[in-house]
Amino acid sequence: MLEALGKDLRYAFRMFSQSPAFAAAAVAALALGIGANTAIFSVVNAVMLKPVAFHDPDRIVMFMNTSPQGSGPAASPAKLQHYRNQSGIVQDVAAFRTGVVNLTGGSFPEQLRSGQVSADFFKLVGAPILRGRTFSPEEDSPNGPKVVVLSALKGNRLYGYDIVKRLDAFLRDHLDEPIHMAQLCGVTGVSERSLRNACHAVYGISPKRYLTRRRMQAVRDALAGARPGEATVTRIATDFGFYELGRFAALYTELFGERPSDTLRADACQVRPRSAA
Repeated sequence: MLEALGKDLRYAFRMFSQSPAFAAAAVAALALGIGANTAIFSVVNAVMLKPVAFHDPDRIVMFMNTSPQGSGPAASPAKLQHYRNQSGIVQDVAAFRTGVVNLTGGSFPEQLRSGQVSADFFKLVGAPILRGRTFSPEEDSPNGPKVVVLSALKGNRLYGYDIVKRLDAFLRDHLDEPIHMAQLCGVTGVSERSLRNACHAVYGISPKRYLTRRRMQAVRDALAGARPGEATVTRIATDFGFYELGRFAALYTELFGERPSDTLRADACQVRPRSAA
């Protein structure tokens, strides 16, 4: 069988070499057809085949209003209570409305996708609560207290912002000193695991790698601000804890796209006074 397959492949390659234009057109048509089928299947799978991420999704229905003018899912508070009273037909009833909100108070404002839901929503969809609680009946009433339930991803990011803010405040004045993980946990007031999770949530890297990048940026700022003839790359690098100069130079070049000596030389060229004409 393998011998026959090899013969067929050699024959196909010979035919393609005799008609390269036809071979290119055939390969392009196959690639286009495969790509189109893959894209269509991805949409159909996400919309029709893949179950929604709810507990018992086949038991969840949406109430719709129908009229000669059209249909829609809107419902007044009175109608929502009427739905809830149908205990012989449905187990739980919840209301929801999606939208966007503006998050402020951090370094920059951020627009978030949000949902306004009634207190029974989490029970209905089977959403687990990892920390804290859902809404109380008092909060579910008109003009009740304003309470927010955060997703796990957004909660980790917001919690991480507070942690890395304390981390940044400490690093700002101590980048030229030896720093250990236990020290960082002490100044941020969290465990090593929480500090690692916060850095990954906000910056996408570990605390150790973030510290290295902060020190690299401090070295770059020092090189750019150094006076010609009064500083060297070695002295500035060792001032910030980089003693393996080969690895330091390679990482510096990877981060900034130029060698440390190029940064120092470029600054020297910019500040050197012009000679008289």
